[in-house]
Amino acid sequence: MFSEASNLDIEGNDHADKLAEKAAASACVPLNVSVPIKYYSNLITRIQNRLATILVSLPKRQSDKHRTPKISRTPLSELIQASAHSCVEDEQRVQCSLCLNSFKKSDPALRHWLSNQCIGYGPDLTRPIPLLRSQVHLGNRITHASHKLFKYKGLIYCKVCGSRAGALGLKKLSKPCLPPTAYGRTFLNALHVKTVNEKHVFLILNIRVCIPSV
Repeated sequence: MFSEASNLDIEGNDHADKLAEKAAASACVPLNVSVPIKYYSNLITRIQNRLATILVSLPKRQSDKHRTPKISRTPLSELIQASAHSCVEDEQRVQCSLCLNSFKKSDPALRHWLSNQCIGYGPDLTRPIPLLRSQVHLGNRITHASHKLFKYKGLIYCKVCGSRAGALGLKKLSKPCLPPTAYGRTFLNALHVKTVNEKHVFLILNIRVCIPSV
């Protein structure tokens, strides 16, 4: 013991040791808790060491360099030739002169559209034909699913609101269907009743949608 330690210091140190023993006893983890933890911890360590030993002792595997060949995509020109659509091409777009749909050549939906049946075929010269489960794609817009689309002599229109595809593409048909305006009611009446003047007859029965350049 150091010479500078007094009897009081020694006695205080003894009391501190006794208090530490009591604190350790009160905070000690019970054996029924600590034993399973230590057992499974050691078991995991042994399993990991065994797996590592097995992996190291395995012979070197020969790598399989054979790769599945990539399926080449059918050229766009071949899809256009085999398509049921009557396609007209320019530098950036492909459009059908019958159903009036048009797509950019970079549009991923173009290839799927080329493989579908053209809605331009059919006896639509004498009466309107419903476009069931079909959506029209003009320019960079597509008709909204809420419209009840019909086609008559190349004209695509909604039987509910009277909106139609025009020279500016799908302006109103690309938006949700709404109650018909005064113009929409006039258009539908002129189409079905056919009591219209010569100007309306030209607009309704002989219109051909011009595909916008944008």
